[in-house]
This record gives sequence, structure tokens and C-alpha cells, in this order.
Amino acid sequence: MKIKFIGPGGTRHLLISQPKGYGTGGFIIKGEKNVYIDPGPGALVKSIKYKEKLKSIDEIIVTHFHLDHYGDLLGIIEAITETERKTVLRADSLTIKHIDQYHKNFVDIINLSETKYTFKINHGIEGYGIKIEDIYYTSDGSYSEVNVKAGVLIANLVREKPEEPLIHMSLEDLDKYIEAVDPDIVILNHFSKLILNKIHKIADKLREKYNKRFIVAKENMEIEI
Repeated sequence: MKIKFIGPGGTRHLLISQPKGYGTGGFIIKGEKNVYIDPGPGALVKSIKYKEKLKSIDEIIVTHFHLDHYGDLLGIIEAITETERKTVLRADSLTIKHIDQYHKNFVDIINLSETKYTFKINHGIEGYGIKIEDIYYTSDGSYSEVNVKAGVLIANLVREKPEEPLIHMSLEDLDKYIEAVDPDIVILNHFSKLILNKIHKIADKLREKYNKRFIVAKENMEIEI
């Protein structure tokens, strides 16, 4: 199984600035099925740039209706299907509601609320974390209870400390996810401008604290699990 990061950036600032190596775009899990997760702005152009074979994608997942997660969804649907076949789209109900009928012709839609191994996120909007094979992906938001174990945790770490009224993952939330999921590998993903310049130092501290493998995601990084 492999994980290919197309764009590990998150939040509006990295979406707008697209810093080198850390712009938005989501990631692809290559396993029993090839799944494109959270194709935010840049997903289509970067997938082409990084020579991803989008026609090999079996499924798309959008965890919630925020632009940095769904921005290139329609383009990715067209690239995967070439408007000649269907693919599977799993998404929250808001994302599903806003897809036009033309693009709905090319997807079999499944609501994430009806999908096994999904857990609601605490993010001020309907959304879900999800387990795929031996990977648990937190999506955004502060900690929400998870009742699964996984060898790999992909954690959308946005900030160091909680800050109301924003509901984003902090290091306190990450501690709870690590305790719950008990992964061997933690991949830090979906950074904000507040944490991007510190993320490698944060990863070093987390390695010492947990004696686990911590990886900082970057554009065009492919990790074999």
C-alpha cells in the first residue's frame, strides 16, 4: 500500500498562497482500491504534474464541504471518468447537495454517514474521519471519539494550541488521536500558516515523546506502508 500526497496544505492562507511543496490538493491511497481523498484546489493540475494516472482511481472521498477539501472535485471526476464511465464518490451531504446534475451522471454517490468506519468530526460543519484499510484519516477539527485501531494515522494538524471559536486540530487533539488509534506511523498533514514553519521541529519533539515514526507530508511525497 502507498500514500501519495498531492498537496498537504490546508486552510485559506495556504490555499491562496500555495507555498512551494505545501499547497492544497489532498492525497491518494493506493491499495486494494485507489482512493483520492479531499481533492482541494490544485488537485487536478498537480496530479498531472506529478504524473498520477487518474484513470486508475476507483473512488473519491470528500470529508466535508470546505473549499480546501472539495475545490477540484468536479475536475477530478472528469479526469477519472473522462465522461465515459462512472466512479464512486463518498461525501458528506452538503458536498453531495452542491454537485450539479451533469457531474452526478458520472458518479455513484454514497453518503459518508452510511459508510463503515467513519466517525463524525468536531469542526462546526458536517464531516467525517475515515478508516481505509490500515489507515485512519482524521480530517479537520478537534478530537472526536474514534473506536478503531490502525497502523497509520494521517492527522490534519492545523495549530499548536486550541483557539476558540475556531475548531481545528491542535497538538492536544493529536495526543488523543494517537492514544485512541495506537498507530505505528503518524503522518502530519494539512497545515496552516501558523504551524508550517514549525512543523519539522514539532515532528522531532513528537518522535522523542512517542518513540514512533512521524512523517511531515509534502507535495509529491509517496510513502510505502
